[in-house]
Amino acid sequence: SSSKINTYSIGFEEELYNESITAKAIADHLKTDHHEFFVTEREAIDLIPKMPTVYCEPFGDSSQLPTYLLCQETKRDITVCLSGDGGDEVFGGYRRYIDIHRFQSVINISPHILRKQIASFINLLLSSKFRGAFEGIFKNILNLSHPSEQLYKISNVLSARNLRDIFYKLSLQWNHDSFLKNNSLSINASMELDNIFQTSFHSVLSIRNRDLKNYLPNDILVKVDRSAMYHSLETRIPFLDKDLVEFALSLPFNKLIKGSKGKLPVRSFLNDRVPSEIFNIPKSGFGAPIEFWLKNELRPWAEELLFGLNKTDLIGIEPKLMKAQWQNFIKYNHPLHHDFWNILMLKAWADKGNLYL
Repeated sequence: SSSKINTYSIGFEEELYNESITAKAIADHLKTDHHEFFVTEREAIDLIPKMPTVYCEPFGDSSQLPTYLLCQETKRDITVCLSGDGGDEVFGGYRRYIDIHRFQSVINISPHILRKQIASFINLLLSSKFRGAFEGIFKNILNLSHPSEQLYKISNVLSARNLRDIFYKLSLQWNHDSFLKNNSLSINASMELDNIFQTSFHSVLSIRNRDLKNYLPNDILVKVDRSAMYHSLETRIPFLDKDLVEFALSLPFNKLIKGSKGKLPVRSFLNDRVPSEIFNIPKSGFGAPIEFWLKNELRPWAEELLFGLNKTDLIGIEPKLMKAQWQNFIKYNHPLHHDFWNILMLKAWADKGNLYL
């Protein structure tokens, strides 16, 4: 560019989710005209009722909130922006690709009963008074950005029997058929997705290809496009350039991922452009701290929507079971925030009048 470019980032008061410091360090190094904005719980409360209108469907990706606000603030200065979406799918940047590759090896060589015992031990530690120390140790050993949530995923995936099981245990956010009043309301999500996409699971690259067919177009691009269009902001996505995607798809696994590092071509490109201590920090998604918000300022809103009178009983959930799980989340810190966020977004959408029963 012949002139300074504008860059934009969203930050949170909750340190675990706040990437604004790193974003500013990169912007300072590249000498961009950088703008950063912080999202508070109060803003989230005011914003959430808009979500059914913005997305026109029950949309459960919690990063919808920072994406919406980022588009809102960006539109104040410009009308067209570049987005980095697609890079993780194209060049193998997701943490789950690394984890799936590792777990596949573990599952191939270790008995199922032993893995289930290890999973029980992990869950026991995560429910004990030693939880903080346990999470701290494994955060450093496994380079985890959100140790509590990721360790629960690890314990869950240890019961997997094959690559397909690993994929769904790491990617699906709902596994609570016991919540339902009537099991006939339940569907097998993994089988439905298999029928739609007809993807075989033979390697991490096949899982990357599934994400290109499903997760990218049906979640990531929907989230960005609808948030941007709501504010009349145009987005362009360089990582999805046809030639670039075809090049990435031609690369073997070892050219994309090595050890605990993904996106190797992108890292190579950045080597001479950005200090390695900046782009080598642990991978972190663009999520919102809904775990903290739901336990604090968003709790009254959530409990009214979940348990209040005259609320739409859209999904046939057994109230006693849901209340018990809500207590597990609030009191015992079980990482159920994504599960409840999906329920809340569905009920908020229905209660907005988008569904007539």
